[in-house]
Amino acid sequence: TLSVITLKAQLARKLMQSDPGRSAAELREIEGLSRQSMTDVRAAVCGYQQIDIQSELSQALASLELSNIKGSVKFEGVSLPAKLETLVSMIVREGATNVIRHSKASTCEINIHSDGKSLELRIRDDGVGIGQPPGNGLRGMQERVAILGGRFSILSDQGTTLHVLIPLQPA
Repeated sequence: TLSVITLKAQLARKLMQSDPGRSAAELREIEGLSRQSMTDVRAAVCGYQQIDIQSELSQALASLELSNIKGSVKFEGVSLPAKLETLVSMIVREGATNVIRHSKASTCEINIHSDGKSLELRIRDDGVGIGQPPGNGLRGMQERVAILGGRFSILSDQGTTLHVLIPLQPA
């Protein structure tokens, strides 16, 4: 959400001269998003915040589109335990943010599916690839995935693919 607020603020600033009405509308949306963010932070601090994967996927698509990146999501009705759903949601958020900030991509695909034994997440873009090691956000996700016995990899060849494979615990 903070990424969207930042992007919308940049857009509103650009529109101030050419389209004041649309700029004002963006500012109203920023206000609403920032209020929601404050609510989310308060809930997280209180220890009961779970990030919903559907909401996070919708937010990622909106952020990509706002950045002129054609986004697509394939989410095959995977039911996840709360902690795993939050982790996957955080990886989606961080991955989409990195595509927006660094990739110069025109498209981004987010795919999540499960065969019942493991959960697989792929975020693929057609951008410039990664020229440096992952930052703290991705490194933190990599550590969390490893704690769950999963694998986390980034392939940078004709774009970038973030790949996560996490074993699912028996019910």
